[in-house]
Amino acid sequence: KQAAISDPLTLPASTQDAGVSAVSSPAAIQCNTTITPTITVKNFSSSTLTSCTVNYQIDGGAIVSESWTGSLAPNATATHAFAATTVAVGGHALKTFTTLPNGGNDWLLNNNTKTKKFTIIGTPVSAPIAEGFSAAGWPYAGWALDNPDDAYAWERVTNAGGFSSSG
Repeated sequence: KQAAISDPLTLPASTQDAGVSAVSSPAAIQCNTTITPTITVKNFSSSTLTSCTVNYQIDGGAIVSESWTGSLAPNATATHAFAATTVAVGGHALKTFTTLPNGGNDWLLNNNTKTKKFTIIGTPVSAPIAEGFSAAGWPYAGWALDNPDDAYAWERVTNAGGFSSSG
């Protein structure tokens, strides 16, 4: 059996709906272990947004919350830079999200959160660099693989032949 819905879902005009539309910092790969998470807050509601709580969490750790205040018309955005924080060398996931738009409940939760992966390289190594990639464990400690499209990338294999001239 199939059911028909006669009335589409409509939300009240006073619905409060804030969210994160982008994460602009940190960069995907950087050397410095100090980062300043920076997000774009968007007013997804039909009324002016004057406040919300902006939050972030790194690698599932403690949630850091700050207050955002301003005046955002419907569909308008504002940039919010959190206080700087220090993270360890290696790969990380930064989860950012909003709560309590105008001090109330958020009616649409699926636009509240953006997550960004980033890698802290630490102290760079001076060039030139020679690497045979013969040891197991790629990527090696202190190395990062930047693969922005998440497609198939590097793979270390041990069954490849050597390079010699054939005569």
